[in-house]
Amino acid sequence: MLFVKVENDGFELGAQRRPIQKNDLPEALEILNSHKKAQKSQEGKIALAVSRKRILESPDVNLSGDRYRVAAAVQSKWPMVKLGEVADINQQSCDPEKLYGQSTFVYLDISSVENGSGLISFENRVKGVDAPSRAKRVVRQGDILLSTVRPNLQAFAYIESVPRDAVASTGFAVITPQIEKVNGHFLYNLLFAAPVMEQMLMRMGKGAYPSITQSDVEEIEIPLPALEIQRQIVVELDGNRKVIEGARQVIANYRPHIPIHPDWPELELGEACQFIDYRGKTPKKTANGVPLITAKNVRDGHINPEPREFIAEGDYDSWMTRGIPAVGDVLFTTEAPLGNAAEVTSKERFALAQRLIALSPNRELLMGAFLKDVLLSKQMQERIFAFQTGSTVYGIKASVLKEIKIPVPPLETQQRIVAEIESERAMVEANRKLVEIFEKKIQSKLVEILGSGDDSRKEAQE
Repeated sequence: MLFVKVENDGFELGAQRRPIQKNDLPEALEILNSHKKAQKSQEGKIALAVSRKRILESPDVNLSGDRYRVAAAVQSKWPMVKLGEVADINQQSCDPEKLYGQSTFVYLDISSVENGSGLISFENRVKGVDAPSRAKRVVRQGDILLSTVRPNLQAFAYIESVPRDAVASTGFAVITPQIEKVNGHFLYNLLFAAPVMEQMLMRMGKGAYPSITQSDVEEIEIPLPALEIQRQIVVELDGNRKVIEGARQVIANYRPHIPIHPDWPELELGEACQFIDYRGKTPKKTANGVPLITAKNVRDGHINPEPREFIAEGDYDSWMTRGIPAVGDVLFTTEAPLGNAAEVTSKERFALAQRLIALSPNRELLMGAFLKDVLLSKQMQERIFAFQTGSTVYGIKASVLKEIKIPVPPLETQQRIVAEIESERAMVEANRKLVEIFEKKIQSKLVEILGSGDDSRKEAQE
């Protein structure tokens, strides 16, 4: 049986079905024709041939091609074991209402886990009668929570300590390491390894919320060094993770601080800047052409080219009729998300989309770089968010934004403040780089544990 996975057909999935560059259909057609002519065995990124015997041997006869892909053969220097041989999966289930009655207990679902960090929140205490019916799995100290439902498949948590009365959603597999065989911290770290993650993805079913089953989790293969070696590996990996956690704290908490002097004059944004506003209009997007900058591209202090969107070259002049942002102007997101700002530093043409306003400052009074830093400062963010409106998507009206006052010190003072903040940002970026470096160190160590992969696939073709 041949599985061919088509993810893109050359058009967007929206109602207007605009053309895009990605199109799997030509390759799929070539694969199908080749398969019918029996020119060669088909296996690749979007195709996989699987014997009918193997499909019928599967307990659920799952017709998802990815399920039958097998990760590259692991060549670890340590023996490989199945997870079910060294850990108990979902060891104890319970009916919370019967177990706890009217008393309160801790219910853990995906919102309790800080994705990818291993941190767990025990603050969500609910009455037994109010707990969702899916809260059935008992959680104990030393357990590992593995989310089995996509897109949260990578949400793991190692339970360092836990109240007696804690249960987890069935969206988790509760893994209890057999401590005489495997170190819990070692196993927790190993679940982040790309080859192990690939094993889970290959077993994932289809549907609105694709997931893996308990038997899938039990079949995951891992290397098993001696317990003392496991402990040494944990010490190294935990040291790297502490560096990452510290660097992330710096990144998450940094906001430019501007010590405002009481003698500085203040001006309303509408007085200090010209507003270039294209909100209320939706441009026609194309596969290439002039870059379209949206609210998604404006991050804290910079313009990110991703995600890339475009309008046609021929549409640029007819679209950009409300004004053209120049170098030194500041792009400000008015909603989804509110409050991001970035200075325009490139002379290359771009079109402006909805949810963005370009602020063009009076150059005799205000530097664009200083304006950006003011808008991103903690003091100004608090002012901006005090005027937000909306129920599901929060935003600010242009008329309100124009009335918000900002400090306008002498240009020489602005230059000095901008230089100081840029030095601080360089340190924040260094921490960002540090995270990247140490994440690679962790993955490299995990790859070392798992050994080098063999690119050939284990596929039975009886």
